[in-house]
Amino acid sequence: MQCGDLLSLYAEKPVELEFLECSKEKGQVILRSKYRVSGKDSKKIEQVLISKYGLGKLKFNCCGWESEKYGQINPSKIKAINPNFSILITMYGNAEKKDKNNTIYIEKNRNKIPYFYVIVEIVEV
Repeated sequence: MQCGDLLSLYAEKPVELEFLECSKEKGQVILRSKYRVSGKDSKKIEQVLISKYGLGKLKFNCCGWESEKYGQINPSKIKAINPNFSILITMYGNAEKKDKNNTIYIEKNRNKIPYFYVIVEIVEV
């Protein structure tokens, strides 16, 4: 199994998501792909991931947003490789920002967060 843009390989990737990297992991997580989306487009991508893959809504917690639960994809291509493989999706955004004096503050306006991140993992369950 090759590393790459897992959403494009096994599902539908929204055009606003920018593929950043893929890594091979050890243990239960086989491969992990990372994507980013601008804060301005984060709500749209959140809704797509909720409706298509069952991702939990993003909630603000402490210092940023995180999904309430993982989304899941079970494509036949993955099941053919190993019936115990599944694809999990999560999304998060860090709300910690620095002002011009380098003081850290929490930005709660999603549109002002530079990037939110989406993680897609092939896991063995």
